Amino acid sequence: MEYLKIFTRRSAEEIEDLARQLKEAPHLRAAQRALADDITDLVHSPAERKAAAAAASAIFGREDLGALPEATLKAVVAELGTPPMRVGEELPTVVEVLATAGVVPSRSAARRAIDEGGAYLNNAKVTDPEARLADSDLLYGRYVVVRRGRRTVGALAVER
Repeated sequence: MEYLKIFTRRSAEEIEDLARQLKEAPHLRAAQRALADDITDLVHSPAERKAAAAAASAIFGREDLGALPEATLKAVVAELGTPPMRVGEELPTVVEVLATAGVVPSRSAARRAIDEGGAYLNNAKVTDPEARLADSDLLYGRYVVVRRGRRTVGALAVER
């Protein structure tokens, strides 16, 4: 709470309310989130903080990936550090994409993730281990985001 008093421009009433929330539900981390938001606003800007929050929500399945600006999606793909995937005329299977993006260690693990119901392509559950990417799956004509479970995320830039 001391850092909130030092590094934010919140009123005393707001800080007291955050302290109350912290006592009542410490697992929600309301004070820590408020401090993180305020520091990010100071260092970057409120608009950049909101854009980053929207990107995180979309990447982890809570928002529509297609609603992200192309520059934001490109930055996410770059941040995840996956090299571009070069393809021929035929697009790869979802199994190949999951393995190449690094969300699973192998193609057999990708098949298991799909069979167990824990594989997602652009936030849509994948149910067919033989599924192949379609042109409509490529966000902005080249990006795909894959996820295993809730937290293991990878992305690829497909190049033809």
